[in-house]
Amino acid sequence: MYLFNLFSNDYYKILGISANSTNNDIKKAYKNLSLRWHPDKNKLNKELTTEYFKKITNVYSTLIDSNKRNLYNTTIYNDILFIKSLRKKCCYNGLKMSGTKDELIQRLLNN
Repeated sequence: MYLFNLFSNDYYKILGISANSTNNDIKKAYKNLSLRWHPDKNKLNKELTTEYFKKITNVYSTLIDSNKRNLYNTTIYNDILFIKSLRKKCCYNGLKMSGTKDELIQRLLNN
């Protein structure tokens, strides 16, 4: 896993798994990442690794719980996928790809 994945809002990307992963896949990915980024095991930067570890733990607790995962999938994850598709369309049409969802939609509508 690359560091930039930890700054993503895509929980599946953070754990390095697909959206249709099983609970066992989620547990395995979490275990690997939590061992890698645990503040007691990683002497790189205590504050940074603590922040990463908290994020990984939050992602895990959301995806492992079926109710939280369904809520995440139906709200946040679908929004992330929608924004990615808008950015691709903007890129294809030679438009600026950054901005909020509403800005991207407005840009495409005005094109």
